[in-house]
Amino acid sequence: DAALTAVRIMQMNPGRPMDYYLCALACQLEGSFHTGLYAMRENFRICGSSKKNLLMYGRLLLLATEAQEAAILFSECKNSLPNTAEVRYLHTAARILSGSDKECESVSEYAARFFQAEKGELRAFIGDYRQAARMLAEEIRQDPDDSSLRITFARVLFELEQYGEALSQLSLASGRYGYDGEVKDLLEEGLKMLRLQGPLEDLKTISHTPERYAELLHERAVSLKRYGVVRLAVNVCTTLTNIESDSPIVSRYQADAYHMLGDLEENEERYVQAIAVYDQLLQNDPDNPVFLAEKGLVLDNLRRFDEAEPVLLRALELDPSSGVAHSALCWCLSNLGRHEEAVVHGNQAVILMPYEWGAWNNRGLSRLGLRDFEGAVSDFRQAIRCQPGEVIARRNLCDALAALDDDDAHEEYEQIIVRFGKRAFPEEEEEMPAEPRVPGRPLKTPVGYMDGYW
Repeated sequence: DAALTAVRIMQMNPGRPMDYYLCALACQLEGSFHTGLYAMRENFRICGSSKKNLLMYGRLLLLATEAQEAAILFSECKNSLPNTAEVRYLHTAARILSGSDKECESVSEYAARFFQAEKGELRAFIGDYRQAARMLAEEIRQDPDDSSLRITFARVLFELEQYGEALSQLSLASGRYGYDGEVKDLLEEGLKMLRLQGPLEDLKTISHTPERYAELLHERAVSLKRYGVVRLAVNVCTTLTNIESDSPIVSRYQADAYHMLGDLEENEERYVQAIAVYDQLLQNDPDNPVFLAEKGLVLDNLRRFDEAEPVLLRALELDPSSGVAHSALCWCLSNLGRHEEAVVHGNQAVILMPYEWGAWNNRGLSRLGLRDFEGAVSDFRQAIRCQPGEVIARRNLCDALAALDDDDAHEEYEQIIVRFGKRAFPEEEEEMPAEPRVPGRPLKTPVGYMDGYW
């Protein structure tokens, strides 16, 4: 009521001397922050500035999400304001919320003690990156859809030199296909550190043959896919598939590029394109066990298991030491319900490819089918050790732990949310929409920030 009355008085009495400070205070308490700013500007015009007025104006700027102007105010009026804990706190909050903190002097000890216990981002400002990473991971668990948290988390991971994890977080923050602004700059920094930066034309320049060019493109695509940089991985794969060459070496790389595109775009048509390339290769070399094994694996991706089985058996007949064929056949037989046979091939796969996550994951699936939950958990954990950035093995581990009624299932679920976001569980995301923000809290302000409603 006081705020409404103050507004009416100002509207009906333009230019009339009055206690604008009290009007602004009423607006602040009511939440009418922009009206309060108007009152304080009128107060400055009529009464001039004072410590009391400047402090009220700065507080209202922060509450009205005008952090940039607040930072300028506290910086330029530093000598006019008292050197109190409150002023130091508001000045620090303005610098942090405006993004200008890195250009200013270090955060005061008082503000640092206050902030560091609240948010990971603020802990990072004072250089405690490990604790900041832990705190940000917890914040992301609570709000996995907040892109700003993932960007901040990526910055902290860069400081810890965990560039691969940082790229994964940036990919989640920017969406699957859009990189711009701050995310783009951070991505370029991370790719540079991982030596994945540079135009694709440079790879062509240093390649003397189409085969070498295809090999370099394939290496980059695999790395980008591993780190979750989807759009760039798609671009590299597309460039690879557009190479014109009759070389079977190039064609094999192109087939795998289509396979990766199927994973990246979640598009079965890409798997079909990969099968077409393998069919062409097999026309000229029908008894090539490598082509047969890789074709069988793509058929598994298409869930055409009845077709995949004879192809993979033929590959093993030609080359009994093909780890890819054993692993793909393990997956195939598990889905056909023949889990005991699948485990036999899974055993061979992990012996032949002990560092390949898919071998352990597929054997884990066969053990899961046999209700050997402890064995499945062991295999899925080993798959994660081989490839920490692979979400499939982590989801399977959740299922196995849940079957054991193990409390670790919830912890692993939270790890997936932090690393991969809710898109790792698309069905659940549809069933469980994000909870709405609690109303009545000022967003993007010190109060909202510290209360957890940022």
